[in-house]
Amino acid sequence: MTRRRDVTFVTSTKSTQKSYERWSAEEDAVLLGHPDMTAEELARLLPRRTPDAIRKRRSRKGRWSKVRTPLCSRCDERPVWTESPRARRMGLCKGCYLHEMEHRRREEKRSNALRQSLLKERRRSSREEKPTIGA
Repeated sequence: MTRRRDVTFVTSTKSTQKSYERWSAEEDAVLLGHPDMTAEELARLLPRRTPDAIRKRRSRKGRWSKVRTPLCSRCDERPVWTESPRARRMGLCKGCYLHEMEHRRREEKRSNALRQSLLKERRRSSREEKPTIGA
């Protein structure tokens, strides 16, 4: 439903709905191939797109740079490992991701060992404090 200015509600019809058309690779190539052109000039080249749509697409894709894989957030040398969803979310290359996972596993082992030793110590101290019934 759409709302008009006189505060009456009118059901949406085909004439009031705008359909969304996905951006094609050719349209993206035109955007990236002409970074010096304004959105209005590009709208003349791309007849299905409005200048506002072109501005929004540029804000997502970038105006000056080609679409490329970002560099690792840790070493800033190698590209992010995009085959692994977790590494991609973390923004790490394959080497840094594997190193991070090994480090986390070692830390988890240490924290588990500490937790277990504290638990055993508490159990020992509670046994020593309890008086025996026969004594």
